[in-house]
Amino acid sequence: MEDCEKSGYYIITLWALSFLIFSLWFPYACQICGELRVEPTQKEIYLNDNQVLIIGVSHSLRYFQEYRPIFEKLINKSDYIVLEGTCDKASNDSFFGNIVAICEQNNKPIYTADVEYKGVIKLIRGLLETFELLMGFIGWFILAVPAIYIYEWNKKKTAIFLLIGTYFILNFLCMVGIVPVHLIQYNEVGDYRNIKIAKGIEELSIKNSGRILAIHGYAHSEGIFYYLKNPEQRKIKEVFYAPYNIVNNGGLKLCRGINENRNWQEC
Repeated sequence: MEDCEKSGYYIITLWALSFLIFSLWFPYACQICGELRVEPTQKEIYLNDNQVLIIGVSHSLRYFQEYRPIFEKLINKSDYIVLEGTCDKASNDSFFGNIVAICEQNNKPIYTADVEYKGVIKLIRGLLETFELLMGFIGWFILAVPAIYIYEWNKKKTAIFLLIGTYFILNFLCMVGIVPVHLIQYNEVGDYRNIKIAKGIEELSIKNSGRILAIHGYAHSEGIFYYLKNPEQRKIKEVFYAPYNIVNNGGLKLCRGINENRNWQEC
């Protein structure tokens, strides 16, 4: 029994140290992850005979200043611009606000296709987002539980905790774009938004004719491109997000450009 207890405590000590290192490292990794990429990623696909270019960026002011010539060139060559977030959020963001300014200078219509919530649902969504962003830490803790009680738990209970903890961590890594696996993940802040944005871009390609430029964060760009390439999988996954579909007020929206009444609409 003593040897088992010592083994358990050794495992917990190693886990605690690794958790501490991860906790200190993660915020800095999130901050500099965009700087590690040489330039915006670009993925091309054709929808309804329209060229769609998915751009992955790190939406910070420093990143915009670094690659402004690339953004100006891409915007000038495009007919429709789709940005991350809502119209108000895009206009006020340090990165997307500058993208909006370039679009306005070149008279490019601006759309968003992201999710949007109102009232108490918006507050609840904020709490859910916090939980999902902490999913990696929660999974790490769940993995530690069998190690703490490994000397008195049976294998079945240990396996259950290991599976749940592993899924939480994997789901988190998929959500932030580190592991590009889309079918197994289930989260609102990443996967659900990618599905709805891809659906909105496809809708835009049906309603209009021309080049579409979609600019989103790195963590979203791969998922958006995946669901544009695999519309059937997107539709299947969307069924499982039925509770979110009920409260979501987002979708394809014109922020600036010619509206359905042929009038010019400002943000």
